Amino acid sequence: MALPIINLADLDIPSADLTQIEAALLVLETKLKPHFVPLTAQQRSNFTKMGTREQLVRQAVTAAQQNSGDLPTSIGTAAAVADVVALDKYRPLFARVQALAEGCDDTEMAIGIDLMNFSLRVYGQLKLSASDSLKGLLESLGSFFGGGRRAATPASTP
Repeated sequence: MALPIINLADLDIPSADLTQIEAALLVLETKLKPHFVPLTAQQRSNFTKMGTREQLVRQAVTAAQQNSGDLPTSIGTAAAVADVVALDKYRPLFARVQALAEGCDDTEMAIGIDLMNFSLRVYGQLKLSASDSLKGLLESLGSFFGGGRRAATPASTP
């Protein structure tokens, strides 16, 4: 049975658009990278992260601000308030960049699906009609499926 033709992506970004996109990405990289905070794998693993506990964090910051006379100044309330402000500025930017990245990821996957579907159709057609001159190509393509073309296994008799 022949595989249906799948053509999810028909991508042809005009050169002028690509030039503008690359310029916009350069601006993003130039303006954002200096503000990035790189974390090591160990830091990502070891530190306690906010995750879904944002409400707790915001309440703690508010409580610290409202009760500053009862807390030592070394607790870092000013830095926490600055972090909340930074988070509120950063999050909408990140959401937009993330949405673009997800769109790029989906588009790349769609192109790959189209190409893999095509490759499977070619391989299937070669298996059906490969002449001796194409057997090397068939074996080469078959190697991507776990060892190449398999020899026919004789049926066992009971």
